Amino acid sequence: MVLLESVARNLYLSGQISNKMRGVPKLEFKNDKEALSIKLGILAKKYFGILTYHASDKTIDKYQTMLRMVVKHQGVSQQDLANMTDVDKSSIVRIVDYLESKGLVERKENPDDRRAYLIMPTAKAYGVAESMGRDYQMVNDWAFKGFSKTERELFYSMLERISQNMMPIPSDQYIVQYLKTLGKLDDEK
Repeated sequence: MVLLESVARNLYLSGQISNKMRGVPKLEFKNDKEALSIKLGILAKKYFGILTYHASDKTIDKYQTMLRMVVKHQGVSQQDLANMTDVDKSSIVRIVDYLESKGLVERKENPDDRRAYLIMPTAKAYGVAESMGRDYQMVNDWAFKGFSKTERELFYSMLERISQNMMPIPSDQYIVQYLKTLGKLDDEK
């Protein structure tokens, strides 16, 4: 948990990020008795909040990961996208609708199955995905400030092992929605 605590603390305390968080109690990772989901959920929320706030391209404010998957796997079916990301098919339809409304993807009829669609990135999607890649790198650099290359590799290795341990366990679909707020914190008003 020391690595996870360090990543969270770097994201939280980095002088590069918003000053709105000054005075807010820091996120603690003291032991493994707390639910891992809380720690990872808070870290994910903070990571994507920073990513969205500092994005160099403001075309989309959600589903960045899905867009990168579509760009990486050009011509992926909606079903394959659902399987790769462990997101239910109805949610994939809404996500693709959103990305399509932003001019980032197109649905093409699958020549092998006329009932299915292939999701193709548009020319605009490549530019947005390239900017997002730079943004991810910037936030990763903030998060891993002070980490050695070995520590970074160890962190990713542990995350992958946790993922592999959890994959075969049956679970319900669980949707987490984070709402963005702009402006001052409640106690600053």
